[in-house]
Amino acid sequence: MIRVNKKYLVDKQYRTADNFKIRSNLHRYGINKTPFWPWVRDKYPIFPGNKILEVGCGLGTFWKEVYQTIPKTCEITLSDISPGMITASQETLKEYLLSKPILNFEVTDIENLSYPAAHFDLIIAHFMLYHADSPEKALLEIKKVLKENGHVGIMLPSKNNMQKLFDLLTIENPIQAQNFSSEIALSVLPNYFSTIQTYSNENMLQIDSTEAIVNYIKTLSTMDQKSKAFYKYCKTLLEKYIQQEGFLLLPIQQLLFVVSC
Repeated sequence: MIRVNKKYLVDKQYRTADNFKIRSNLHRYGINKTPFWPWVRDKYPIFPGNKILEVGCGLGTFWKEVYQTIPKTCEITLSDISPGMITASQETLKEYLLSKPILNFEVTDIENLSYPAAHFDLIIAHFMLYHADSPEKALLEIKKVLKENGHVGIMLPSKNNMQKLFDLLTIENPIQAQNFSSEIALSVLPNYFSTIQTYSNENMLQIDSTEAIVNYIKTLSTMDQKSKAFYKYCKTLLEKYIQQEGFLLLPIQQLLFVVSC
């Protein structure tokens, strides 16, 4: 298990949006052309007047994709532990800052939410619970500020996502998402929520760019400690593989859990 270091996340990994953008851009090689974020939005019960919280908002891309579908009387709070990501999400959503529904932006730690109890109708946690020191504590904090009849949307990757890449390179998978994967969530979430709906989104990344893969690896936690010789090795091996096969095919599975108390 990769240890969670929040100072590292705030000061380096997510100080700016650069690493996040590089990892997100890798998904442009996906062969599933169904728009991902609208697919997620369709699973959420969102009604006029709802108060919505996103923890770990990242670039704010979800709202960029679905903002026009949200009732104008809703109030949306985007939060993240990193001030740099809050700045990035404000930039992403700048065209909507003076519109309705209302958008709020706050630096917040999911393990220490300061909102009133039973305040939100919907809480969203996309690809972020594995960044908590204790995902269990984070889930308790979410329950605390969730209304009795509210819902939570939790998106997590499979622990096997990208594993083929690291098997090819014969190195340990450094992806922090393994700390709280969709497989782990399947056993943990019933301890906190009585109703759990599970949706699977599957894709294949068909990548023919060695540069895109190497840049992706460089953004992962702990991989910035690797030598130039290591990355030269990765590049040489990947170039040979792609030259022979035409591309690197990586299976991807993301699970969306829509849960309630």
